Amino acid sequence: MYGATLRAPRPDDIALQQIAGDVLDIVRAILVTFNLSEDMTIHAIRGFRSIVHGFVSLEAGHGFGLPQSIYESFQFIMQSFIAGLEANERRECEHECEFTDLHPALSG
Repeated sequence: MYGATLRAPRPDDIALQQIAGDVLDIVRAILVTFNLSEDMTIHAIRGFRSIVHGFVSLEAGHGFGLPQSIYESFQFIMQSFIAGLEANERRECEHECEFTDLHPALSG
């Protein structure tokens, strides 16, 4: 089941398109509280998917060998992601932000 979430559904797969749309609607409903533009919402969804996928992949591959709690690590990562969304909301970007505008270290 998880593997089915890794690829966007084919345009001719109506059933999977509907399921994917329903899942996106749930995530969008959560993200609406951050007052993101449509483009920034898509970026946030991609970020969320990437975080979850990376974490699940590492955990499935026994990539977390240190003694610290995996649950606490995931909580920390998600809290950091949410803090980033909240910081973006506080900035009240009314223009479409450039990727390099998000953090000074990314400008080159």
